[in-house]
Amino acid sequence: MDVPDAIRNLRLCSAFKGHAVDVMDCVDSRNDTQLRVVDDNAACVSRFAGADETADCFFADNHAGRLVHLLAIDHKLLSNIPGGVADCAVLHEDRFCIVEFKLNAEGNSVEAVNYTYDKAVSQIENTLAIFERKIREAGVDFYTATEVVCNVVVAEKFPRASATEQHLSVQFADAHQLDLSFDNRRDF
Repeated sequence: MDVPDAIRNLRLCSAFKGHAVDVMDCVDSRNDTQLRVVDDNAACVSRFAGADETADCFFADNHAGRLVHLLAIDHKLLSNIPGGVADCAVLHEDRFCIVEFKLNAEGNSVEAVNYTYDKAVSQIENTLAIFERKIREAGVDFYTATEVVCNVVVAEKFPRASATEQHLSVQFADAHQLDLSFDNRRDF
């Protein structure tokens, strides 16, 4: 099996060896200049979107046409994790972006909006802890091997709370020294 450099550099196959699903069974790779990732409700996993799909998505802008990989995490690589995990990671050799979709959240009140954001950040933090530990056990320092960044994606109809988003981003940067964005796109 041909393991891409982005996966090999982090030793993800050995880090997650013994899990129910092989890492490479959770990876899809593309080199389009703009990639769209959706959280597929029917399949319960994140995947690259087809050209005809217009659902809310995460845009991976890949102007250099690099080989970009989608690692489906929740309900694929990892299942039934207490506290939950992020939906997926979008990565290449130099960047590992953890993405959490909150597309079904309605945000009917300030409390509901805050709960959605807090839950998303908690799932990302849980995912970071799992990946950091497993990759370290495989002999690699996750944070020096690649740039780790994180995105929370909410539906277009979700009432955005920019002050809350800014506060959470600053808090996250202070706690983890990582970038947390609430934009639905990232450069790769």
